[in-house]
Amino acid sequence: MGCKCLLENRVLPQWVVILQTPVALLDLSSLESLVSDDNTGLLSLFGAFNLQKLAVPKLTTVDIFYLDQNEELQDWDLSGLTDITTEITITKNPKLPSCLVDHLVNQVQFSGPKQEVDGLKQGCNCNEIDGKFEAVCP
Repeated sequence: MGCKCLLENRVLPQWVVILQTPVALLDLSSLESLVSDDNTGLLSLFGAFNLQKLAVPKLTTVDIFYLDQNEELQDWDLSGLTDITTEITITKNPKLPSCLVDHLVNQVQFSGPKQEVDGLKQGCNCNEIDGKFEAVCP
């Protein structure tokens, strides 16, 4: 069983990079923006092998949103996210419902040159419940 972790954006205000963390819930609820003058503000989760849920409800803007090879990721709270300026990459997250990703892509203002979405869980239905978009999967 993983742990609940709270990370605060302290040292590098334009980057949050999580690599191969053993946590089950990543709570970045204090994070509001990841932008920089050169469009390299980054939220990146790569190979977080036990991560089941990502919670970043106050994040409104990020330059680069990168989720790759997070085998257990099933849910997120990105309810405040309105702008992704440079890149959306969401690949090889086999338990993440594609309808959640579709909702995110439709929810944000995206002005960047790169959008890659692949390797997600198909066949789920997503609905808004109490103001939060949730997936129901068979």
